[in-house]
Amino acid sequence: MREITFSEADVQAISHDRYHYPDPRVQRHMEVLWLKHHGFTHEDIALLAGGSRSTVQRTLTAYL
Repeated sequence: MREITFSEADVQAISHDRYHYPDPRVQRHMEVLWLKHHGFTHEDIALLAGGSRSTVQRTLTAYL
């Protein structure tokens, strides 16, 4: 599992965009980042965000 550090500004933007971004796909990616920030495993993130582990990994790679 990857160790990712989120800045406070990133956490605030992610928190906002996970509900308010106009594209639902971007909202899902923000949810993945939010759950990762809170220490969930990739399996749990995939389940809770309604995606796959591959989606989680691609989202995290794109963020990095």
